[in-house]
Amino acid sequence: MAEMNYSLLQSNIRALIKKHGITQNGLAEIAGMSQSNVSKALSPNDKKQFNLEQLYRISQHFGISIDELVGNMASSAAYTSPQALLALISKLFIESKVKSTEITEIEYVYKPYYNDNGYPDCSFKQEEQKYIAFYFPNYMQTSDFVFKDEDEDTLHYEFCSDGNESMMKPLNTVLEDFIPIVDMYLKGKFNKDAFDMVLNGYLEQLSDK
Repeated sequence: MAEMNYSLLQSNIRALIKKHGITQNGLAEIAGMSQSNVSKALSPNDKKQFNLEQLYRISQHFGISIDELVGNMASSAAYTSPQALLALISKLFIESKVKSTEITEIEYVYKPYYNDNGYPDCSFKQEEQKYIAFYFPNYMQTSDFVFKDEDEDTLHYEFCSDGNESMMKPLNTVLEDFIPIVDMYLKGKFNKDAFDMVLNGYLEQLSDK
């Protein structure tokens, strides 16, 4: 578990209950403690602190790990920011580990507005949305590489001799099993600890190179 920074822990819990519209009474029920003790534990001027069991209850309710609860959740989120994702995608393309294709999805689009009476209203309808989808190819192609014509012939013979399976094929094999598990977790079929245990098992099957 991350080293305890109690003021950061308090800040994270206050942010979570604000985000989810939960009162201190609600947090007291979640953590299995009195409202007055919750108030003291969240106060920077009181020595009362949440114990490990209470932190476990809170983390389970919000679907995060205790490490995230006591650590810097903002810095964790930075790894999945649009900026960070673009940097990762760029790296994957440069290293020829990912390809892209265009897909079309039908999605509901909600558009809030104010009606003629000045009240907030909303219209929604299904619309066709086009996206760029990314995938990890199982097999390398000669067109994936930049070379002269004679180099392409050499690579063709190398593929004939050694095959053209990419290092991403084992990842795709794991993803076939793992994506349904992610879906089950998101639907609340099992808790974060169980999910992390399954994830670690799959990670051990893959190369870290």
